[in-house]
Amino acid sequence: MGTDFSFLRGLVRWGFFCAFLAIVAALIFGFELGTWFSVIMVALAGAAILKDTSDVLLHLPSDRHVFGALKLFSSVAVMFLYILDILLRSRR
Repeated sequence: MGTDFSFLRGLVRWGFFCAFLAIVAALIFGFELGTWFSVIMVALAGAAILKDTSDVLLHLPSDRHVFGALKLFSSVAVMFLYILDILLRSRR
């Protein structure tokens, strides 16, 4: 079938948790996260897309197709958001 990327689960979970803490700290203390944060988030979203695609193809029952589509869409939307942030920062 395909390669199982479920080993990325811990990396993605802890990566997004650390990103959430960084975002909260930036809101509380009033600093900008910058372009490097966006680049790291694009890489993390790419890992999430790989993991989610693997989960949908290999582990999700065929009657839960809407859940699988929403799961993949949310990962792609996060990646699009941070790519857009990088592009908008480069115009400044």
